[in-house]
Amino acid sequence: MSLTGPQLREALNNLGLRTELNSRQMASLARSLQSINNKQKETYEDGWRASLEKFEALLQNTRDPKQILDSMDGPPKTDGLVSAFLGEEGFGIPIDPAGFERMENHIVTVRNGTYLHLPCESASDHRLTGILADLVTEDTHTIVELGSGWGRNLCHLALHLNRDDIRYVAAEQSRSGRHCAEQLLSLVPCKDSSTQAFDFYRPDFKFIERLARNDGKGALIFSRAALEQPAFIPTNFIQLIRDAAPGGTLLIQEPFGWQAETELFETALRETLYSAMYRGGKAHLEGRIFKLTDEMMNANAALWSIVCCYNMNLYDLIQRADKNGIASLERLTFNYTASNPLIPYSLAIMKLNEKAS
Repeated sequence: MSLTGPQLREALNNLGLRTELNSRQMASLARSLQSINNKQKETYEDGWRASLEKFEALLQNTRDPKQILDSMDGPPKTDGLVSAFLGEEGFGIPIDPAGFERMENHIVTVRNGTYLHLPCESASDHRLTGILADLVTEDTHTIVELGSGWGRNLCHLALHLNRDDIRYVAAEQSRSGRHCAEQLLSLVPCKDSSTQAFDFYRPDFKFIERLARNDGKGALIFSRAALEQPAFIPTNFIQLIRDAAPGGTLLIQEPFGWQAETELFETALRETLYSAMYRGGKAHLEGRIFKLTDEMMNANAALWSIVCCYNMNLYDLIQRADKNGIASLERLTFNYTASNPLIPYSLAIMKLNEKAS
């Protein structure tokens, strides 16, 4: 499914941006954003297909899920400064190392709002597993990851918890990702596991409602590095999750922290819409740079989001859900960690409130 003109207008209205675009123009802008997002989907599909091939090759020699995860989830490839896929530029925009020097088998990452240059073997941040485990109680019966990729996060968690009374669900748009997650989850301790085709633009949480069976408090739903991709998530996204699992817990680890800087965000929003209007045009970004200083961290994330037409309204949805009593925001940590230092992840943990009777 696709982002629609009415969806886009509602999201922009919530963000305080009133436009003079008529319905046809708004629909055209939505299609442009969707076209860019579709190209990203193709890239991820290629990535998960490669992960599936690697997984199936490993499966010929072992069915030990930890060995498989260790092989698939190894240290990042680096040029000594940033991920090898970035090089000296990020999408054609120069990266100023700002004092960091290239070192073999080292990579710049983020920990709690600070850029650090770490050995690759210690750069992968697995704190998410521990945070999720701390949210699991004796009553937890279902854990769902939205945008689960090839199943990495769910499988790490299942191995860590080692419980046979929990159901794991990998909700993912990519067929290759779902196929890999399905096979990988079959190797870990659990009550049962399944995959679910999922579309962020047309979120359908009936599968969560069905699994919760009037016991929403036993559901834990989370996303990591997935909600970043849709430029504008439906404005009722968190409410729909609450309606499916009232009393449950929602964890979001996504790059939304920069959106809390009002002036920076308003500029980035307009530039993202400009990029989409001109089908990914980058002329307005000439002369811009990424700079690896803590003071520039949010500006880097905003610039990356403009270039990729990444998400623009997640922080607004989190704030509105808390303000409107849909969920209670229990933890909010900006720029908590990063896979790509140019767009660090922030962390929000929300208790989904019971529906009003």
